Amino acid sequence: MSITTFCTTDLTVKRLEGTVICEDVLQELGLFYQGVPTKDVIWIVPQGALLQLNGGDLRRIADFVKGIVQGREEGKTAIVAESTLEFGFGRILNNLGEAKGIPVSTKTFRSIPEALEWLGRAALPVELNNEQGTLAGEVGASPISAAR
Repeated sequence: MSITTFCTTDLTVKRLEGTVICEDVLQELGLFYQGVPTKDVIWIVPQGALLQLNGGDLRRIADFVKGIVQGREEGKTAIVAESTLEFGFGRILNNLGEAKGIPVSTKTFRSIPEALEWLGRAALPVELNNEQGTLAGEVGASPISAAR
């Protein structure tokens, strides 16, 4: 399991690899909110990445975000789910966020272009496509393709 992070000044893209557990997601969220979080975030969730999560884990994630969301009240989080299971989990997180009054808009999509449209972006930043975004604090990230 790994979570790769690509950052520009106003967008963070997180790509899950392998199967994650709740603690992995909580740790990644904690790291994101430690610094100055970007307004917008895209989580790319491949098929099978959330197989180890359950409803209780999703509630823990929503509660954790509610407690640390300061500074992103006007932000948006797009979840791009590659399979039906991940899409369903994303929708549950959307609903939990609304029910708990989390002030960040969250929506789940089946493709990166749909997520970009909702975020009001024509494409991923050129820095990410040209391997110049920040990857875990270092320059030289792998490109992310919007045509998946």
